[in-house]
Amino acid sequence: MAERQYRWFMEPLDEHTNKTIGKELSEENALRDVRDNEGRKHNVWLFGDDLGRLRAFVNSKKTMCLNFNVYVQKGGGKIRCVNFLFGRRKRQGKTKKAAS
Repeated sequence: MAERQYRWFMEPLDEHTNKTIGKELSEENALRDVRDNEGRKHNVWLFGDDLGRLRAFVNSKKTMCLNFNVYVQKGGGKIRCVNFLFGRRKRQGKTKKAAS
């Protein structure tokens, strides 16, 4: 059975984010009018299979004031938004003990 191939993309939502990503990636990684699974077009930066580099941007989203969407493409399919994969995780709070 063949291993599934995933390619990662980032869509900057403002000029600051676009310039910041552009400093890290080659201009040939900038793709225009890529259609998602719902038929909408997006201008995205291709990270390929470099999930580590993409995670570095996600982890510095607040400190660097970045605004973007993250997409993934499985095999040769359409891209789909996966922002939920990189959201904040809920902390498990202390449970209150029942009064006896």
